[in-house]
Amino acid sequence: MKSDEQSQKIDLENDPLAQELKRRIQEIDEGTMPLTPFKEGMDRMMERMRLKYASG
Repeated sequence: MKSDEQSQKIDLENDPLAQELKRRIQEIDEGTMPLTPFKEGMDRMMERMRLKYASG
């Protein structure tokens, strides 16, 4: 008898999140979407937050 974990397989071919990740990876690989390193992306976000809330 299969355990509950084994019987709850996810169909990645039809999973919307998996499809979105595949699409984004393909865009990065093709060069149509830039790859932003995590730290650089976080720095940009923090700067936007600082500018938004520091002025108010």
